[in-house]
Amino acid sequence: MSSQALAKKLGVTFQQVQKYEKGRNRIAAAMLWEIAGILGHDITWFIEGMGRAEQSNGSTGGLSDDCIKLAFQVDRLPNDERNLILKVIQACLDAFRAGQAGQSQDLGAATLLG
Repeated sequence: MSSQALAKKLGVTFQQVQKYEKGRNRIAAAMLWEIAGILGHDITWFIEGMGRAEQSNGSTGGLSDDCIKLAFQVDRLPNDERNLILKVIQACLDAFRAGQAGQSQDLGAATLLG
């Protein structure tokens, strides 16, 4: 399939597809999902043979279906909301790790908004 045909199916310009191809513009997870469908592949096709995907039994880098679904939902949020969700998740991970190390971790607003 040509870049022009892909652009038409995606509803974007040919130049935008070129920017995706060359890595000049970031591709949102939802857009990547659409591209995979148009090309007749599962989304994991894009990462097969790369990094962790190589080491896992599956082609999703060992990520659970829940993690993949969460990533897609978070990616669809506006930047400010996405950043807040990422801070919340990071604060939870920090608290979990601190708990494992026998330390206490405060999850106050300063941690999340700072």
